[in-house]
Amino acid sequence: MRVSRNYTFLEIAEQAFVDYDKLKAELMDEETFVDGTEEQIEKAEALDKIYIKVIVFLAMYLEAYIWDCGATYMGEKVMERLDKLGPLDKWVIIPRMVLGKPFPIKPHHQGYLKALFQERNALIHHKSIDIRPFVGKLTPEEKYPKGLIEFWDRIDLHQYFEVMRYLTSTLNEEIESNKKWL
Repeated sequence: MRVSRNYTFLEIAEQAFVDYDKLKAELMDEETFVDGTEEQIEKAEALDKIYIKVIVFLAMYLEAYIWDCGATYMGEKVMERLDKLGPLDKWVIIPRMVLGKPFPIKPHHQGYLKALFQERNALIHHKSIDIRPFVGKLTPEEKYPKGLIEFWDRIDLHQYFEVMRYLTSTLNEEIESNKKWL
């Protein structure tokens, strides 16, 4: 029997996602958003923080979940050898090893996982952007260089939660129906 905190990561991501949806809808409903009032700028900054929380904790959950699944059915020593794999590779290899057959992870699910982990890495290993080339060259309508767009405009979090739910529930169902370890 194993104990894990991976559901804590999921709960944090889900609560942040609820907050994200609410604040984003509120912000998008404001007709004068383009005017950039102080209140709207504060909301946009708050939305950036919530977005980061969703991405980081959802990625943490998916990594913890797949590692825990492997450790539960193959043991920690096997998982220690697989720990150097990237998160996407773990989602391909570990279910295959646990199930003894290929896991039905679709190419678009792999694409979403890859994008999620790339976004998480970009946020965690953030690098500043040199804005000197843009100073005095942006029109008032542009406001920001393309590299400085709000985080929350980059990806659709709804899709990432759908993929997470599909992968975890499908893997659980496959394991239940396989029961090869009993």
